[in-house]
Amino acid sequence: MRFRFFCSKIIAAIASLFFFKPLFEISELLSVSLVPIIVFFITKEKIKVYYILLLALFYSFLSSTVLAFYTFPLTLFLALVIRFSFKKFKNQFFQFVSFYIIFELINIVPTLKNAISSHRSDWAWDIYGKPSFNTSFIYGINYENLLILLYFILGLILIKSQKYRIVIYLMFFFFLSHLFILLSGWVYYFAHLFGIRISSLNLLRVYLQFPIVVPILWGLIFEEFRVVLRVTQTNWKQFFKDRKAYILVSLCIFPILLSFYQSYRNFDNRRKSKDESFKIYNLNALSFFREMISKDVTEFRAISLGIDPAISTSAGFETLDGYSNLYPKAYKRYWLEFTDLENISPYYFRYYNDWGNRVYTFISPNQFHLNENLAILGNLKYVFSSEILINTRLKPVFDYGIYVYEISNPGTRFYFSKSLRFFNTENDLYEAVKNCNTEEVKKTTFLLIKDRKENFTNIQDDDVLSVERINSDTYEIIRSGNGEAMLNVSISYSKNWKAISDNNQELNVYPANGPFMAVRLQKGIKKVKLIYKPDFYNPMLYLL
Repeated sequence: MRFRFFCSKIIAAIASLFFFKPLFEISELLSVSLVPIIVFFITKEKIKVYYILLLALFYSFLSSTVLAFYTFPLTLFLALVIRFSFKKFKNQFFQFVSFYIIFELINIVPTLKNAISSHRSDWAWDIYGKPSFNTSFIYGINYENLLILLYFILGLILIKSQKYRIVIYLMFFFFLSHLFILLSGWVYYFAHLFGIRISSLNLLRVYLQFPIVVPILWGLIFEEFRVVLRVTQTNWKQFFKDRKAYILVSLCIFPILLSFYQSYRNFDNRRKSKDESFKIYNLNALSFFREMISKDVTEFRAISLGIDPAISTSAGFETLDGYSNLYPKAYKRYWLEFTDLENISPYYFRYYNDWGNRVYTFISPNQFHLNENLAILGNLKYVFSSEILINTRLKPVFDYGIYVYEISNPGTRFYFSKSLRFFNTENDLYEAVKNCNTEEVKKTTFLLIKDRKENFTNIQDDDVLSVERINSDTYEIIRSGNGEAMLNVSISYSKNWKAISDNNQELNVYPANGPFMAVRLQKGIKKVKLIYKPDFYNPMLYLL
């Protein structure tokens, strides 16, 4: 009995820490501001579950209008399920958590098999025409979050079964495990000293990547706290009378604070280009540069060194780099070749290979070496840097707090080739591209033999007369000649891109030049329209 009472005090004390979590956490304001509201609702037994569902829907509206639009029918469906299935449960918190558990489980069913083995597994759906990396933590649920969900379900079952003693022991075991996970950084360090390869778990990142966990975790701990109060029949003051309990609580607090301190230290030690005030300055500078050049920025692309690519995107530039949850494997291979991370920084090579989302250069400005041929394939023209670059192939064109460089011999988004080259493997293809001279790259289509659909004869060089971008998914290209030709397009290949000629004939679209594509034009075709047209519609993608 004494041990059970001691455990209950530990649980309640640690649970109370989570009420101060927003003071320490670097997170989105919405997810933090929602927590007190959720806690208020779950403490009011008379408030119906529909108000909580309405609040959840309102939260999704604040996050994304598209998300809320597609969440609404699911929310309505779950409200009816909860109304009839959980009517006997008066506890509003149980109904609220049940809603989110069902919601999450519906989302993870298509990727559950891959999620258990790795959240980096290939997506089974052929979205881009080739297997793609599922690097989204929200949708491609990973094993840590899966365990958290299972824990929630088990805890709720035990709580509703009124087996308070089992609940207390379970929670005590959970917090000991929680403490171990928080200290996993040290475990990771010592394991590597002895040559044991394991992965550490950043608990703070789990909270950041799963905002949904925050209100559920707070609510669950609050419910556990009420269970403890009911069992021990005690009050707040008595929780801290036992010095042993207080010492143990302090030991539990330490790794939590250490985790937050480590995150803040990393945040403070970022380069000046990562500072919030400098980001705004960068954005103003790049916006000014964009107006200064007075060109359509959709005709070329840019990359960033020491600057967050999102700033370039915010200024209106199209970029080769960025933060992307889903993109073709072929583009990942192109980016690794372009940055040469494997040779420049094996650490960041492994980081990018494992993480995937951050399609960044990961190269300090003084290490940057431009491969002009790969830049031509990617339609790269500008390099934005936080520091001065020393590179004879780059021409400085702008200095306004940041440094802008222009590639002396850039490629274009649409261009015709006068020769075709076929390769057995991607390795052979990229090796050939890197060893060509720049003018040859501009007039050659590089293809894999396995992608060949027809015999190519009498390919003639040609010129693009005009390109009209009707919208983000439609281009219209007019050429000068009328012979057989191959139009290279510096846009990521997908089988969903359709090419329609001026006589309404559908043309073959090939994966070419690494991750990009090319269109075969028969004799007599003067105009071609490129349209991105998905073959199917999957509403589940809009629940992310």
